[in-house]
Amino acid sequence: MLKSTLLATLLLGNFPSHAQSDGFIVKKLDSFYTLLSLNNKMMGSVEVMKDGKTLFRRAYGKSDIGKKIIADTFTKYRIGSASNIFTATLVMKAIEEKRLALNQTIERFFPTIKGSNQITIKQLLGHRSGIYNFSDDTSFESWRTKPIQEMEMIQKISSGKPSFRPDSTFEFSNSNYLLLTYILEKAYRKPIDTILKYQITKPLGLKNTYAIKNISPIKFEAHSYSFLDQWIQEVQTHYTVARGAGTIMTNPHELLVFMKELMNHRILKDSGWYAMLPPKGQLYGYGLTSLPMGPIPGFGHSAFIDGFVTMMAYYPSSNIGYALCSNGMNYDVNAIASNSVGLTFGDDFPLPDFKRYQVKPEDMAKYVGNYFEPQIRLELKVEALNDAIRVIVKGQPPMMMEAKDLHKFRFDAIQLEGEFDLDKNELIMIQNGKALHLKKLNLK
Repeated sequence: MLKSTLLATLLLGNFPSHAQSDGFIVKKLDSFYTLLSLNNKMMGSVEVMKDGKTLFRRAYGKSDIGKKIIADTFTKYRIGSASNIFTATLVMKAIEEKRLALNQTIERFFPTIKGSNQITIKQLLGHRSGIYNFSDDTSFESWRTKPIQEMEMIQKISSGKPSFRPDSTFEFSNSNYLLLTYILEKAYRKPIDTILKYQITKPLGLKNTYAIKNISPIKFEAHSYSFLDQWIQEVQTHYTVARGAGTIMTNPHELLVFMKELMNHRILKDSGWYAMLPPKGQLYGYGLTSLPMGPIPGFGHSAFIDGFVTMMAYYPSSNIGYALCSNGMNYDVNAIASNSVGLTFGDDFPLPDFKRYQVKPEDMAKYVGNYFEPQIRLELKVEALNDAIRVIVKGQPPMMMEAKDLHKFRFDAIQLEGEFDLDKNELIMIQNGKALHLKKLNLK
C-alpha cells in the first residue's frame, strides 16, 4: 500500500535547554534501537548527523529473513513518498533550465484529467491540485502489484472525482507526483531513473540511491515485513505504479547527504531552494514538510509503503539531520523519531519497558469473540495467539496486541490500548485519551 504520513506533530516541542555529550547520545541511541530490535519492534537502519557529520550510524535486524541476511549500514530500502523530495528537486532543476514553468498548466500533458486547463505544475508540487488520488481506488489492492502503462494510469486518475477546486486547499495525493514524473520524462525525453542519476545522484556521488524496479537482496536491497506474532514478508507495489511518487531506494546516509546538499543550496539556485520550502504557517512546500524543533526550523518527509517506513528530518541552521529507513515497524515510529531527534538536541528520554504480562490460558479464552460499537458501527474480532490477542477489523491489517497487565493489552505501533471488562462483556479501546466501548456479541 502506498501511503504518506506527514510529520505535523512529530517533532514539534520545546527547545531543550541542556546539552548531551556525543558519547552519551551514541550510547543511548544504540541502547534504544537495540531494545526495539530485540523485542521485534523495528528492523532497519538509522543515521544521525550533527554539525553536518555522521554522529551515529547503525543497522538492526535482517534485510531478508528467509535468507537470514543481516542488515548493515549499506542496506538499501524503499522510501515511498519520501521520493517526493527528489522528484520535486528534479522539477525545480527543470524549471531552472527553462524546460518547465511553475505556473504552466498541465492540459497539454494530460487533457483527459478534469480541470487540467486550470491545474499548474506548482499545484502538483504542493499537493493543491485536487486531482483524484489513485491509491484511494477501492480496487487498488488488486492491481498495485502488477505492471501498468502510463496511459492506463492516466485513465484511472482521470476517471476519479476531483477532491476540491484547484489551489483551494491542501490534500496529499500520490497522483500529483506520479504525474510530475511523466512530465519530467516528457521534458527531458529520458526515463526518471536516468534523470535522477544525471541531475542528483552522480553529481553528489550517491551510488546507492536510484529508482527501484524489482527488489534484489544480492544488491543489498531489503525486503519489507509486517509483524503478526512473527515477521511476515510484504508484497511489493510495482514500480510502474509508484514511479516518482514512491519508487526510490536508498539508505539513511545517502538520504542525509542529499538533504544536507539541498539545504545548503548546493543542488538548486537560491530561488529554487526557497521556493521548495513550506510557506509560513503551512505544513507542506514542494516535497518538503515543515518540522520545527522549538524555534529551530527543520524540513523533511515521512513515508509508508508496503511495510517500509521512512522518517527523515534536517535542520539546516544547526546542521543536524536524522534519517530512519525501516523494513519492519511494530512500534510508534513518531515516538522513535522524536526521541532520537530530541536527544540530539539535548533532551533525554526514558527507554521503553517491553515486559509482557503472562496471561492465564483460561483468561485468554474469555477474550475471544466478536465485539461491536453501535454509534460508528465498528465491529471487530478478537482471537487468542499465545499470550497476545489478534484484533481483526474488516478491510484493515490485523493488529497484534501484547498483554501488559491483567485484562490489558497494547498495540505499540499506534499507541492503542485495549482493556477487557469481563463483568460488562466489554472491550474498551483507548487511543489519545479517547475511549471506545465495544460490546461482546454472540453471548451464550
